Formats: sequence, structure tokens, C-alpha cells
Amino acid sequence: MNTDRLVKTFQELVSIDSPSFGERKMADELTVRLRKLGFTVSEARAGEYYGGTAGNRYAFRQGTIPGKPLLFSTHMDTVEPAEGKKAVLHGDGRITSGGTTVLGADCMAGTAALLEAVTELEEEQADCRALEILFFIGEEKHLRGSAVFDFSCVQAEESYILDLSGPAGTAAIQAPTLIDFEIVVHGKAAHAGFAPEQGVHAIRIAANAVARMDMGRTGASMTVNIGHIEGGVKATNIVPERCSLRGEVRSYSHEQALEEMKKRGSQIPGGICGLWGTCGAAVSAGQYYSIISGSTPMTQDPWAATARLTSNIIGRLADVGGPRCCKRTGFAAIEEAARYTAETTGIAMELPERTTCTFMANNAECRKRDCPFFPV
Repeated sequence: MNTDRLVKTFQELVSIDSPSFGERKMADELTVRLRKLGFTVSEARAGEYYGGTAGNRYAFRQGTIPGKPLLFSTHMDTVEPAEGKKAVLHGDGRITSGGTTVLGADCMAGTAALLEAVTELEEEQADCRALEILFFIGEEKHLRGSAVFDFSCVQAEESYILDLSGPAGTAAIQAPTLIDFEIVVHGKAAHAGFAPEQGVHAIRIAANAVARMDMGRTGASMTVNIGHIEGGVKATNIVPERCSLRGEVRSYSHEQALEEMKKRGSQIPGGICGLWGTCGAAVSAGQYYSIISGSTPMTQDPWAATARLTSNIIGRLADVGGPRCCKRTGFAAIEEAARYTAETTGIAMELPERTTCTFMANNAECRKRDCPFFPV
């Protein structure tokens, strides 16, 4: 291994701006380097799915010995802030960022190591099986690039993803699923000095909810975290009317993670529709759409699309008015979610021509004929 060349390659790659869905410069640079090493390189169309500047890169090089190809993979994007990155080499051998951006070692370290290994093979004319390389876009946005890649072109039965920290030789054989969630608390603004009793304190409600949740490692294979809370306005004399919480659940079992989300939902106090200005049915529909759209706190269009569905449901419920009825809100949320899914994805869900409630006898506050689901 040529250590000086490896460090130089790493520094050169780090200096290329490559945010998620803005990987064009990086993709072009890697294409040039791979072709010089004897690879044929093709570009997939993943960027078109997400409005990005580049697609995934697939590269292939013939081998000199028989056997199935070996597949190696890294990703081309880095987390933010990713503009103007540079790698600073210190006298003690450490490499750091310049201090105002991320370094981008994830995943430029793995990419530089892969290029150095192939360069060594080329220089030594060493015998090797055929090689396949995949460089993905949008990995930092929850593997969005690999999600739309057509793997039918891949011949390898062994693959190595160079995207792990730790001592040389460390390997991961399992990775957790990740589910992001957002909770928005709607209170009521009021002057905190003159009439605080007229307000509903959204931050306090959110804080009480967080205090009731288990955090950190909640089991042998699960972690839960609320990583961001934001609410109120700059003025301190206003009872805050809005507070948002963003968090995540990670688990080696996707089903277990979904169960944990259900548990989190059950920890939200009853009656939030009247106290918080939202509805559990609307929140649940938002959770559903965030999963199928890939929405996270850091996405753009999927985040907006998920919020739009939730707001559509809340608006429909507000048009009918109170008092609350969980059957009415549930029916409305399901109908709106089905319609919205058909409009945005083309996937049609089966719905009855008219949803009719049969529980009105059990609800003393039933709106009767003012309810859109009351029997005609």
C-alpha cells in the first residue's frame, strides 16, 4: 500500500462537494479514476427519482482467474455541512476537517481505500477475480440511491461495503432498521403576563410527553431517541402555541421498531384533539405516509407530502367540528389517506362507496346527521 498516495486520494475526494442528491462532481471524478484502472462504468438513473444531479455508478473489470466477481460498494454523498470541505493533515498523522464543515470520511475513507487497493492490483499486475463496484447516491438520506438500483446487473455472490469505523479488519454482519418520527403539539397562544390562563402551553405538553417516554437503549437490540425539540417564538412573553419533537427508533427487527412506535403513540395522553389541536388518527396516518414516502426530518418533498396529508385530515375534522368522536376521526383519516395515496403514488386502495358508522348508539355526543358517516 502506498500510504502517501492513499492520503492524497482521500484529501482530493474530501475536497469535492458532494451533498446528498448533489453528487455530480464526485460521480464524474470517480468515473474518470475507475476507467483509468480498466473498469467499464455506467450510470443508473437514480438521480431522476429524487431530483438529484447524478445517478448511481456501476463499474466492472474483467478478472484474470475464474470465479464469480467480488463486489465492493461505498456511497458518494456526505452529511451536511458539506460545501467547502477540506482534509487537514496534522503532524501527528491525524486528518481532520477545517473546522467549519464535516470531514466527509463517511464514506470517502472507504472510497479512497478501495481505489488504492485496485491501483495496487493494477501496478503489481496481480491475478484477481473479476471486480464489480457500486457507488451509490443518497445513502445519507436512508439509502435512497440503493433503493432504486436494478441489482439484476450484479453477478457477484460476495459483497463488501466499505462504510464502517473501527480497527482494520472489523466487519459488521447486521445493521438496524431506522424509523424517524415527528410529533407536533398545537397549543394556544396567549400573553404570558396578562392572561396566561387563556393559553395552552405547547412546550409544557411536549415536555410532559417526553418525560413519559423511555429513552436510550430500551432493549437488547433497540434504541430510542428524541433528538430535537423546537417551539415557541423569540418573545418570552407569549405562551407557545406550537412545539415539535423529532426522534428515531432503531432496531435489528423492523417489526419490533414498529411495535415501539405503537407504544410511543400510546404514551400520548387521551383527549389531545381538544387539548393539543391535533388528533391521534391524523398522526397515525402521517406515520403511515412517512414510511411509504421515505420522509425524515431532513427530507424535502417527502416531508412536505406527509405534512400535507396530516393537515388535510385535521382540516376535514375541523370542518365537522366537535365534540370528538374517535370513530369519525378514524374513518375520515383512512378515507383521506387512501385518496391522498392514490393522488400522489397512483396506488388505489379499496374503499366502500360510502362509509357508514354503526356505533352512534354508544356515543352520547354523536353529531347525528351533522356527521358525514351517520346512516342516511
